Amino acid sequence: MFRVLVYDEAQYIRSKVIRILKTFKIDVIEAGSQAQLNYLSNENGSRFDLILADVNFDSDGVSKWLENYMANHPFTPLIIYTSSVTRATLVSGLKLGAKDYILKSSDDDVFVERVMKNLQAGESAKTEEVYLNQIVFDLNTYLSGELRKAQKGRYELSIGLSVIQPIGENITDKDLNYEEGSRIINRIRQHYWDTDLLIQYGPRGFVSFFPFCGINETEIVDGKLKMLFATMQENNANLKGFALMNTFVTYPKDGIDQQSILDKMGRLLKQ
Repeated sequence: MFRVLVYDEAQYIRSKVIRILKTFKIDVIEAGSQAQLNYLSNENGSRFDLILADVNFDSDGVSKWLENYMANHPFTPLIIYTSSVTRATLVSGLKLGAKDYILKSSDDDVFVERVMKNLQAGESAKTEEVYLNQIVFDLNTYLSGELRKAQKGRYELSIGLSVIQPIGENITDKDLNYEEGSRIINRIRQHYWDTDLLIQYGPRGFVSFFPFCGINETEIVDGKLKMLFATMQENNANLKGFALMNTFVTYPKDGIDQQSILDKMGRLLKQ
């Protein structure tokens, strides 16, 4: 039986997760505070096959608890379970090593699909098995690898964090579901060069890697992505009221390792 930890300060959210997952005979352990997380750490057998966590918390202690757990159990998939997708929450998830994002407004079948795929990915990682249909991508490992290659090859590497987010009145995250968001992101991917890479991260977010792209060129890339999105909006009514927001950092100017790069991106988003 799989064992899942759900952390959320809202009791009704934890109850919802328990209700959905118990149908699949998944043992769900809930926590709504740092004190409850600390209690779980002291319990025997406090290992989990997957963690669902909201990152919209005020306590640094919760973040530290998650960091420590992931450091000790690196094969445990962490999913950010959030009310909205923003670039700030994506950065928080990347720092914690999150493998996926799920919107709280997602349909139950989408929620279950993402959870089960990540549980299976965690099991394959533990046993070193490889599944041909594996879609869960270890973004943190890839980021570290790309930075090492850029350092060894002595070239600049720009990393973009993008989110399709609502900006219009009465527009919410529910107006663009996971399936539609994935289709839009796949269309954007088709316009990338062979040396570039786009990785979907959550329902409407994606991370881009642009080797040999300097900090000055990121303004050009930003403009081209927004022009492409504007063209797509003309032919897709579902995109009305949404905007493509991009943030870029460049190695080595903005940082020389994964932590410094993500810290820089976090500071840019606060400006």
